[in-house]
Amino acid sequence: VKLKRETDRLARALASSEADLRTLVDTIQALLVVVDEEHVVVRVNPSTASALGVAADALVGRDWLDFVPPLARAQAEVC
Repeated sequence: VKLKRETDRLARALASSEADLRTLVDTIQALLVVVDEEHVVVRVNPSTASALGVAADALVGRDWLDFVPPLARAQAEVC
């Protein structure tokens, strides 16, 4: 019973933390792009989508280098 209560408490805490993080990501004015280990965009915040003039969904699933200006690509590829 104690283990079940603790598991439930931790699940609620995790859900709350995730909600807080999503709020932060969605409201921050900085441009934020989350990529996976293969450099594929998995999430962008609304500020990024607005700056690029496209819907966030249109960016997800694409290689992040698609959005780097050609002159900056060599430097960006090192990152």
